[in-house]
Amino acid sequence: MQRRQFLAATGLTLLGGTTGCVGQLSSPLAPTSDEPIAVDETWNQPGGGPGHAYAASGSGPGAAIESRWRFSDGDSHFEPMAIADDTVFAASDSTVVALDASRGTERWRAAVDSNDDWLAVGPDHLFFSDGWIEREPETASVTPYPESSPHQDRFVLLEDLFVYLTDDAVVAGRPGADEARWRRPLDRPHSLCGVADQMVVVATETGLAGLSLSDGSQQWLREDLWSEVSFVDVAGADERVYATTWTRDATVFALDAASGETAWTYEPPTQVWLTADSDHVVLGGLPDVEPMNRVDVLDAAGDRQWVVPTDSNDTTVHVPVLADGVVYAAHVADCFAYDLASGEELWSLSPDGLLPSDLYPLGQPLVAGDGLFLEQDGAVYGFGPA
Repeated sequence: MQRRQFLAATGLTLLGGTTGCVGQLSSPLAPTSDEPIAVDETWNQPGGGPGHAYAASGSGPGAAIESRWRFSDGDSHFEPMAIADDTVFAASDSTVVALDASRGTERWRAAVDSNDDWLAVGPDHLFFSDGWIEREPETASVTPYPESSPHQDRFVLLEDLFVYLTDDAVVAGRPGADEARWRRPLDRPHSLCGVADQMVVVATETGLAGLSLSDGSQQWLREDLWSEVSFVDVAGADERVYATTWTRDATVFALDAASGETAWTYEPPTQVWLTADSDHVVLGGLPDVEPMNRVDVLDAAGDRQWVVPTDSNDTTVHVPVLADGVVYAAHVADCFAYDLASGEELWSLSPDGLLPSDLYPLGQPLVAGDGLFLEQDGAVYGFGPA
């Protein structure tokens, strides 16, 4: 999303009554506590990157939160982030830093020649738009992908196998390998997801295709959907694949991952992001289109469970995050937490001075342990239970 002028910021109000005063414009989310954040030291973020949000089982601050730490080096503009174990990784166009997730202190940094479109993390490597480096690099040289670099939302990370799209193929490779593990030619593929570590589902100009993760062989093809899913966001959950059109007459399709057959469809009021687990599908609005300032939750059968019109005047701008029975939805100027079962608002984060139309927006939420991590105006913030 294009950066906008940041006007002013004077405090942070959290549902439940904590307000922290801020003394400078560059720190609208200033820490109100120095207590460390409890983060799982053994968990690695599975699958996806900026386009697909995942969290470890049992993660997330379900109750009211408070700001614990802020990191900025005063020079780099950190925007894409990822988290694994107890480390938050943040990248700018020339630098990647590794931060202690509990306190926000810097562990290491490396100079990288890459743009800041996205960042993903695997068990042993960090992945950028131009290539990958080791998680704790002795040198910061970026190893390029076997073929052309993927764009944001055009890759999936399963274990340490990196699957991405070129203009005419799906490519799977492993860090350190000189050649791709497999390559599957397809007609203009543009989005994909991984399902149960066994399959990759790809949207192309001619339909949806299910490919084997092991060798790229085609398991099924839905050419009848080609005109309806020419622009899609896809998410995988266990044995189900969910795809949604990015047209004004938006439709959500639920497909059986093994056969590609349609289980059900749902028509939201406008284009949406989506994410899913084995029992729920969560929809949020897309940026820069007709606003959908609400969150829709469906069950696995496609029945709507609840809809929450948010207090925000702007659309959601990131994929909603599901974690331990809580939905985290980030808008341009607000972040909300909802109970997944009931839709009850658990807390809201609304930095004073952030407006829907003229600001540096809040970044994609990351959830791990008891922590919530956000980027705003190029700085990284860690939140824990109040």
